Amino acid sequence: YDESYRGPVTLRDAMEQSLNIPFARVGMTVGADRIVETARQLGISSPLQAVPSIALGSSEVTLLELVRAYGVLANSGKLVPSRTVLGVRVAGGEIETDTTIPTARAVVDPAVAYLVTSALQGVVRRGTGRGLDVNGRLGDVAGKTGTSNNWRDAWFVAYTPTLVVGVW
Repeated sequence: YDESYRGPVTLRDAMEQSLNIPFARVGMTVGADRIVETARQLGISSPLQAVPSIALGSSEVTLLELVRAYGVLANSGKLVPSRTVLGVRVAGGEIETDTTIPTARAVVDPAVAYLVTSALQGVVRRGTGRGLDVNGRLGDVAGKTGTSNNWRDAWFVAYTPTLVVGVW
């Protein structure tokens, strides 16, 4: 139930519209320690405080960590180490690329990754991320918006099975 939304809401509605009250309640039920543990499994390494507001994103993390965490969902539950340099061009030469394939590690049940992705596709279709695909041409893009108090900071992460993009 969310007073600002004027009545009962599903978790999908809460996700799509970024409603805090339902997620605060879920966070209290699940427990802050389990939320921190899940964040660690998704590749978040920044200090996280196991406090009730952790379900709303009260701890600071880097954009790279967010992209890596959403990448787990994009990759059917597998965490892949981040790579920031994919190739180097030497003066007058060809691009030398790193062809090493990093080892992926399963950290989330693929069915869970699928269900969360489905809800996050709703964020882009009907929710706070709908401006990304106003013409409906991007297909099954999933994404999530996030803000700090008074919109001092805002971020958006969007993904498909082959690409994850984060904007701060």
